[in-house]
Order: sequence, then C-alpha cells, then structure tokens
Amino acid sequence: MRRISLVMSFLAMSAVVGCAGLGKQETPRICVTGKAEVSVVPDRVRLYTRVVTLDKDIANAKSENDRRTRATLALAEKFGIHPKDVMTDYLSIRPKYEQIVRSATGQALELDDWVAWPKESITKTGKLVGYEMTRNITIALRDLKQFDNLLSAMIESGVNEVRQIEFQTANEDALRAEARQKAVQDAREKAEAIARQLGAKLGRAVLAQERDRHYESDIVATSYPAEAPPKETASATMAPGMITLSSSVDLTFELKR
Repeated sequence: MRRISLVMSFLAMSAVVGCAGLGKQETPRICVTGKAEVSVVPDRVRLYTRVVTLDKDIANAKSENDRRTRATLALAEKFGIHPKDVMTDYLSIRPKYEQIVRSATGQALELDDWVAWPKESITKTGKLVGYEMTRNITIALRDLKQFDNLLSAMIESGVNEVRQIEFQTANEDALRAEARQKAVQDAREKAEAIARQLGAKLGRAVLAQERDRHYESDIVATSYPAEAPPKETASATMAPGMITLSSSVDLTFELKR
C-alpha cells in the first residue's frame, strides 16, 4: 500500500501535460485530457470576397469600385438573401507604384521571373501605376443549392477576389455541446482506466477546464463526402463535404485508495 501511495503522490505532483492547477495536494489527484469531434453536413456557407479596382484617377477608381459594389449588393434581393446576412467593410485606398527587380548583374527581370526573389531585390521606380481601391463584401447564403449561381453572379457583378469560403451549420451550438459531452466522457474513461492500473478508485472531479474549441470547414469534398446532391445540382462545381467541431477538456479527479 505504501508503494501505491507513493506512485499516486508522484502522479499528482507531475500531472499530465496540458493540465493546470495541480500543485502539492494532500489528496492524490490525477489530471487527464478528453477529446472529441462531431462532424455534420453543412447547411449554409459564408463567402468572404473583395472588390478591387485600380485607376490613375482616384475618383475613377472609387467610382468603379462603388459601381461594382452596388451591383454585388443588389444580388442579395435576387437570391432571397436577408439584409442581415450581407456586410460591407470600409473602403481602403492606397497608391500603387511600379516595382522593378534586378538580378545580381543589375539586369531588370520580368514579373514572372522575380516572384521568389527576396524583398531587398525589389525597388520602386517612383512611377505611379494608379490608386487601388479595396472593399470587403461578406455574404451568408442559407441555401447551398444556389452557391454556384451566386458566386458566378458575384464575379460577373465585379467581385474579383475570393478571400475565403466557409461552410457552416445552423446547429453549431448543439453540436458544440455534444462534442463537449463526449470529451468529458472520454476524459472520465481515461481517468478510470489509469486509476484501475494503479490499484485505486476514481473519486470526484475537483477541477475542469475546456480548451479552445476548433471549427473546421472543408471547401472541397473530403475523404468522407456529403450525401450526393440532388439531380438538379448534380453538375455543380461545389462539394462542401463535412464540417467538424471539436472539443478538448481537462479534468482533475481525486484518487481513492
């Protein structure tokens, strides 16, 4: 019994990496980490896009950017998107200058030739190319069947940069709670197994800590693809696959002899 007590005391002091709050304790304790994931077919998508225009005349650059932005925002009504699901960011303006990259011999290189060159090799000529206007537009689409048509329409309206496409689910809160519950169960099962190996019994939980929760969204089909799309969208180019919500929980239990 003395040997088991020493082992449990050492385990309580050293703990498991990732668990916090374990110092010298009169009662032996054990800390374990439980993890779990929940995957689901997404039912909505959020598009993060940009409208970028360039012109030597700053007024023309802004006018063209405004025109493209208005045309893109008008798509919301056409596709039945609620105004709260559409957001525009501030308009950024910056002058853009011609840049030249020279080799070690001083020879000017073409754009395609200096993509991987270090920044110190790049020099600005001072020649103004124009004023670049950038505005971010974010749209949340709740009908995935319209994804391809919406994206095509946005590009035709003037969107020329897609920053990110994030697939989501309306049941995120419930799924996070499910992942957390499974993570707690995983931690308890680990703790019970370790306690049995030490010849002890698992006592009450005295400390719990949830780590940062992760949300993974696949832009293309994954190795576990979603259900086959309806016939009318079988030729679509979008395959959302699955989205995964994960939870990680640290639990500290008392050990009983």
